[in-house]
Amino acid sequence: MTTLGVLLRQRRTLAKLSRARLARLAGLCEATIKFIEFDKHTPTRQTRLKLLAISDLSLSTDELGLNPQALPLPKRASGAGADPFVTALLFHRIHKRIARMKRCRPQRAATPESS
Repeated sequence: MTTLGVLLRQRRTLAKLSRARLARLAGLCEATIKFIEFDKHTPTRQTRLKLLAISDLSLSTDELGLNPQALPLPKRASGAGADPFVTALLFHRIHKRIARMKRCRPQRAATPESS
């Protein structure tokens, strides 16, 4: 029986991905990939899910030791499941732009009212 590390190395090699490239695609550290491949580290469930998301590896839930019923539901395309950090960043940028526009808007000269 092949270990997850051996399987990951084989699939990575077949996909012609370097460890660094796979790490960037999966959002992991290159050392994490190396330690998994050499069976020095047992990947967490979150790491396994990240590896499952890389289609070039063609890994299945069974190969990764994941229960298919326990997989998270895919996020909706709408903004309902947006990352809070991204939401806060966009909010900040919008308000910064509004403040800049208010500063740059030419002020109208006050006209005395004639009665």
